[in-house]
Amino acid sequence: MKIQRISLLKGNTLTLSGNEYVIKKQIGYGASCLAYEAKKQGFLGHSVIIKEFYPLKYAHCIKRCDDNLTLSVIRNETLIEKLKKEFMTGAEKEVAFYDNDTNHRLGSYSTFAESNGTAYLIKDLAHGQILANCRETLSLCDIAQVMQSLCNAMNVLHNAGNLYLDIKPENIFVFNKDVSYRIGIFDFDTVIENNKDILDKSLGMGSKYWSPPEQKTWTVGSIGTATDIFAIGAVFYWLISGKNAEDDWLEEVIDSVYSGDWDFLKESPKIQGFVNATETAKKILSETLLSSADERMNKVEELAGMFNKFEKESETRKENEPVVDKIDALIKMLENKLNQINVSYPQHSNDTKESRFNNDGFIAELNKAEECLNNKQYSKSLLFLNKLISLFSYESICDKDILIDLKNFLVKFA
Repeated sequence: MKIQRISLLKGNTLTLSGNEYVIKKQIGYGASCLAYEAKKQGFLGHSVIIKEFYPLKYAHCIKRCDDNLTLSVIRNETLIEKLKKEFMTGAEKEVAFYDNDTNHRLGSYSTFAESNGTAYLIKDLAHGQILANCRETLSLCDIAQVMQSLCNAMNVLHNAGNLYLDIKPENIFVFNKDVSYRIGIFDFDTVIENNKDILDKSLGMGSKYWSPPEQKTWTVGSIGTATDIFAIGAVFYWLISGKNAEDDWLEEVIDSVYSGDWDFLKESPKIQGFVNATETAKKILSETLLSSADERMNKVEELAGMFNKFEKESETRKENEPVVDKIDALIKMLENKLNQINVSYPQHSNDTKESRFNNDGFIAELNKAEECLNNKQYSKSLLFLNKLISLFSYESICDKDILIDLKNFLVKFA
């Protein structure tokens, strides 16, 4: 019978390394731990992520005590203690990685502690949030910067002779824009030396939704830097597509990439209209999301260069986006018309009362449309313009052919 792990409850307080943390909610789980969002107590208290060592495979050997904090091992003590040490070793690797002067620019925010019969990894959320929770807020340019930072972090690990093997949104921390780096990585318990003898002794690791075929089958001869690169490509696709990770979610994309069928990108909302960036995205996906590790790119610094190119292209949407150009041109045309003529529009109510929509009203609507355009709220801008065009049509301000063209434009892009 499968034994469920019993999680900490909202309001439980953990005292770790002299600090108090109040649990807010459980936010995730992995093979070795449960993850929670918590608040650090104190005058400058802020949110943290706490990962509690609690291995799924041996949940039946561990009891959550009456205080709902302590974990007591009731059998297989030696094995579970060994697994806890491995968890702590991963935490130590992570802290050491960011404490290194060379890597400090990649961010530093993790600590670890032992208490309540188990071990914890604490991640500071004062300066950002995990990627899994902020996809919708990222622009295409933000995505490019996040991916470059991820490549840089992997490059450090690969150059040191290691593989990460668990790249996924839940393991990537996105810093606010007021810092020079954009991401940090955590959960170093999967980091392993890129050595065939060591890989042979491993039982396999990683997350099934983000892992390439050779990792799922643990084909040691094929596991290498290209394995991490596949997962980078998967995260990139997840960011631009808006799709949720699920069983075999990448198989259709892999088949499409291999056959050169790019129709699936037409459904990716963030990249619509970025003509040059779309072409670079195709190249990135065609170098990363391949079933065969031998055919995949294996130099992460080369991938970083492609994301740098993608970033530059993601800043030039206006040059390649006909919708934006047309809205901008439409605003200028209407503005010129308003400068030439004082407009009065009768708006009837109950067939008896009449109110005047004068030139000032038109200008106010036009200003709203322009403000929405500047804020990249294209649909909202079009709504204001549609209203203005209807008023212009009523007053016969524009030539009939111009109005037909404008209305066709609105039908196509609104």
